[in-house]
Amino acid sequence: MQRLFDVETGTIKLPPGPLELTRPLRIRPNAHDIEVVGSEGTLLRPSADFNGRALILVQNASRVKLRNFAIDGNRKVLERAMDLPPDSSAFMMHFGNNGILIDECKEVEISGLEIREVAGFAILGRAVKKITVEKTKVEDSGGRNVAGHNNTTGGILFEEGTDDFTVRNCEFRRVLGNGVWTHSTFLSPRNYTGLIEDNQFDVVGRDAIQVGHANRVRVQNNRGRFIGYPFQVVDMARMAIPVAVDTAGKVDEGVYTKNRFEEVNGKCFDLDGFHDGEVSENQCINRAPPAIIPTANSRWW
Repeated sequence: MQRLFDVETGTIKLPPGPLELTRPLRIRPNAHDIEVVGSEGTLLRPSADFNGRALILVQNASRVKLRNFAIDGNRKVLERAMDLPPDSSAFMMHFGNNGILIDECKEVEISGLEIREVAGFAILGRAVKKITVEKTKVEDSGGRNVAGHNNTTGGILFEEGTDDFTVRNCEFRRVLGNGVWTHSTFLSPRNYTGLIEDNQFDVVGRDAIQVGHANRVRVQNNRGRFIGYPFQVVDMARMAIPVAVDTAGKVDEGVYTKNRFEEVNGKCFDLDGFHDGEVSENQCINRAPPAIIPTANSRWW
């Protein structure tokens, strides 16, 4: 399989059916104009002795497309209890067993993927210049910390100065951590110019969407329900109250508009650090009895 990826440019056609990996498939550094496309039933799955940061690793490449295949992260076998990294450490350097890792690349497109049972992040992008993820499903993913609560993983994360990013028309179901979010360490550049729109979130243990340390991010027309569920994975030891649309760090010139969420076990919107932006025409509705955030003494722990 790795020989297929050892090209500088061109199309990489993945074989049909399940493919078991013992180490990451790497697109070579400085590769360009690469398209990785699946065949009928293509499914990448790590073996029990898989060793690597992600099933597909793309570093220092440009104009890369990944489309139309599935990933099963074998979470039941590979998951290890992991706490959050130190404030000065990028998430990429801390969490392994991710689905796809994009590091310092330019012009990346991901579409038509189905990602499930991943112990780390479904997709993690670090310092990427222009990345689009669309029409992708993420299900049953994310890991736990040593206390058994979510450790933020499971969804899509852009970090460390990722610029010009889009997540559109994607589905997130039964994700333990955050659905879509941006993050940078306190010494790193902010994330810039993002669009998170027309996504569906269904049963998310932390935040559906979190905009962290970012400028000019537009969050619009997203839908979700059961945010902060199941109770067992909510990380109240760190006071990580679930939020439908969350904000962290310095966030300015952003727009949160026309989003709708139902059954939020926590906050509808958190605007900590949000300034010089717009929040308009959003809805949060709880039809069930008031949600209960578990405490250290509750039966959920």
